[in-house]
Amino acid sequence: MRSPVTVVRTARRSRYILAALVAAGSAVLITPQVAHAAAISCNNTSLISAITTANTTVGGGTVTLPTGCTFTLTAANNTVQGDNGLPVITNNVTINGNGATIKRASGAPNFRFFLVDNVAPGGNLTLNSLTLSNGVAPVTTEGHGGGAIMNRRRLTVTHVTFVNNVDLIPGSAGGGAIDNHDGGQATISKSTFISNRAEEGGAVENEATQAGAFLNISQSTFSNNTATKYGGGGVENQPGGNDALTADTFVGNTALEGGGIANGGTMTLTNSTLDNNTQKGNGGGGIQNYGAITIAQTTLSGNGGPGGGANLHTYVPSGTSVITTVTQSIIANGVTSSNCSGSGAITDNGYNLDTGVSCGFSAANHSLSNTQPLLKALASNGGPTQTMALPAASPAVDAIPATVSGCSGSTDQRGVSRPQGSGCDLGAYERQG
Repeated sequence: MRSPVTVVRTARRSRYILAALVAAGSAVLITPQVAHAAAISCNNTSLISAITTANTTVGGGTVTLPTGCTFTLTAANNTVQGDNGLPVITNNVTINGNGATIKRASGAPNFRFFLVDNVAPGGNLTLNSLTLSNGVAPVTTEGHGGGAIMNRRRLTVTHVTFVNNVDLIPGSAGGGAIDNHDGGQATISKSTFISNRAEEGGAVENEATQAGAFLNISQSTFSNNTATKYGGGGVENQPGGNDALTADTFVGNTALEGGGIANGGTMTLTNSTLDNNTQKGNGGGGIQNYGAITIAQTTLSGNGGPGGGANLHTYVPSGTSVITTVTQSIIANGVTSSNCSGSGAITDNGYNLDTGVSCGFSAANHSLSNTQPLLKALASNGGPTQTMALPAASPAVDAIPATVSGCSGSTDQRGVSRPQGSGCDLGAYERQG
């Protein structure tokens, strides 16, 4: 028997040769042609053309940007729900940035970069390794915000930096960098938000309240973002919204209320650090809660403001119920006012620490009051976000028995397994050694 013949189909090989081989009974391995998109040049026309092609191709497509390139947009591409600098995303589109930057030119008209639309079949935008800078939310009749991105369907963001994006349109939805709206499903990881501004939700606003909507943020940093009029210097979750924040750091953010976070919906905050955030009005330098929040294995320290609740403030709007549950966490060293305050009760779910007595923690729940955790300054201690380390002498070290639910088998903010000693440590940091 003859040896198998490998046939590669190319433009130079005739299909008649292939047919003859098959007829002769030869074994044929066909390697199909692979269509390769033209290389993306470092200019706006090439970027817009590539996104348009991915957007209009059946099943969507991927756009790969030149390493380190900067695209400076000077005008809007379209006016769908306000001015957008790039084509509206209506299909499955992935943009691999390779460290590239997309920015709005200084002095250019106001426009955001992306609108992820929910018009059938609906947009699905994935962004990787990219910087979005200087976007400005446009005036819209729909009241939608988002200085960089308005998401109405599905958004996935990894290793993306948002810098100096703004939404200061009176009465808009908010979100200096991202506004998650309608049925939006937004997943953000290992990303950085720096100096973004909005009336509310200085960096990210979640007002997606339809069935199935959510906002998940993990291993990300919010630094020096500002909510100029309402709540949430870093993140605001509106009533009806569902947020899960995991292994995040909030530092230096400012708002009228909830300097780091304002929550009016349902939120879980786990293995996170809030340090040096400020409220300028009604309470909650670190967190303002007027919904339902569960705070677990988290460190709040050095947050402040004049309105009460330097680290944590609860507010109960008329006719509503507010739930604030704290477990295995540190609330320490509030600036200007007491650590905790507000009209809503705080549920001590066990193994918490308060450097004062304002949080109402109880020894019966194995919690500590009037106790200093001896936290070290916020620093890079491993992992993608900064944390506040514990010295060996801290009473927070090994304070949680290994048998307590949430201890053994869990990890700290850096991803270090718990426990490292005889028990787990309070807060977001698990001491090693």
